[in-house]
Amino acid sequence: MSPVKRRRRTRTNTSSVGALLLPPLNRNVPNRIQQQQQDGDDDNDNDNDDETTPTDSIDSSPKKSFYQENIAPLHLFLDENSPEEAQQKVIDFFIVCATEWRLCDVVTLLRSIRNNRTDDWKRVGYPNILESVDQKIFDITGCNLDRSFLMI
Repeated sequence: MSPVKRRRRTRTNTSSVGALLLPPLNRNVPNRIQQQQQDGDDDNDNDNDDETTPTDSIDSSPKKSFYQENIAPLHLFLDENSPEEAQQKVIDFFIVCATEWRLCDVVTLLRSIRNNRTDDWKRVGYPNILESVDQKIFDITGCNLDRSFLMI
C-alpha cells in the first residue's frame, strides 16, 4: 500500500473578501518619481497642484468614537423626524453605507434602532428599513443578512 500524499495548505495574508476588494499589486509599474525621471520632467515647476505637503495629510483633529460619528447623529435625526416623512432618507443612508462595504456599520446602526427606540421608528420604520437594506445587500453581495445570528 502506497502512502497517501497530502497537499499542503498555503495561507495568504488577505481574506477572501479583502482579495475581492483590493486591487492587485503590480510591481512592474514605475512609481511617479521614476516616471518623471524617465520622461525627463525633473524640473521643479510649481504647477503641481495635486500634490499635498506632509502637513496637509496630518489629521490633528481629535478622534471621535463610532457612537459620536454615526449613532448619535442618526438618533438625533430620528428624534427630529417622523418615520412617514424621513424613512426614505434613512434607507438611502444605509444603502450608501452598504455600497461602501460598511456592512458591520449597517448592522450596528440597525441594532441601535431596534434596541434603543421605543417610538414609531421601531414599530413602523425599522421593519421597512431592514427589508430595503437587506434587499440592497443581496443585490450587492448575492447574500441576505442572517438576521437571527446578527440579532437584527
